Amino acid sequence: VLLLSLPLGLFVGLIELLFAIGLNDVLISSNLIDGNKKLSIISNSFILLGFIGLLRFCFVFIAQFNTNLIFEFINQKVREIIILKNYNYYDTISISKSQSFLNNISNKLAEFLNSISEIIVQSIVFFIIYFYLLKNSFSLTIYISIIFIILGVPLLLMKKKIDYFSNNFQQNVNSLIEKISKDLRNILFLKIIGSVDAERKKLLDHNKKSISPYIKYISRLTLLNQLPNLLGLIMIIIIIALNSKNNYIPPEFLVPYLYLVLRAIISFGHIVHN
Repeated sequence: VLLLSLPLGLFVGLIELLFAIGLNDVLISSNLIDGNKKLSIISNSFILLGFIGLLRFCFVFIAQFNTNLIFEFINQKVREIIILKNYNYYDTISISKSQSFLNNISNKLAEFLNSISEIIVQSIVFFIIYFYLLKNSFSLTIYISIIFIILGVPLLLMKKKIDYFSNNFQQNVNSLIEKISKDLRNILFLKIIGSVDAERKKLLDHNKKSISPYIKYISRLTLLNQLPNLLGLIMIIIIIALNSKNNYIPPEFLVPYLYLVLRAIISFGHIVHN
């Protein structure tokens, strides 16, 4: 399933190029811009764009479905191993190790391979679009790449901070749950020695404090998810300003160029997020 990420990324990247070209042909057919159509498979540009849009939807859906399917495939495989190793008359895995595999290692491995699949797909899409942008305007693409790197560095720094806050929050919650589980197993003993009230107060205080690391984590994660959109808007303004002064690309190709730049930024955002 993971290997399917390679051809799916290739198909999605090529479909994005066709969609941008088809969009440009529709604008030309509608006399909104001047120029010559590049796709002549079907004479009606609107029908052709609709067909390409449908293909785009299908391939993006399959790519995302495949990426998410990897997550459950890994968890299913780990559960199968645990079942086979324990339900037999020979050697078995201890309860603590089985629980660790099922609750922690399984999810982390699944999340890791899920992220790898997403990175593969989005990296292929990004580079296909980027090389096409270079082909159409090397100078403009290099200029906006430099600007994008300058503006995009804070995203990478913020990603590291988010990982820190995520781990901090998870450790905080895990320690709380572990303490509750331990106390529940010994609740009768705590009642006998009269420590129930004190333990309850400690746990309630711990529970209240757990929201603070979560707020730090989720606020930065939400900001990180929204920054690519703001970055895309800034890049559109810069591209239009640079092209109006230097005419790097002809006006009839400006719309698909902007679309592909935005699509590349979205792919880059997915790469950083994973």
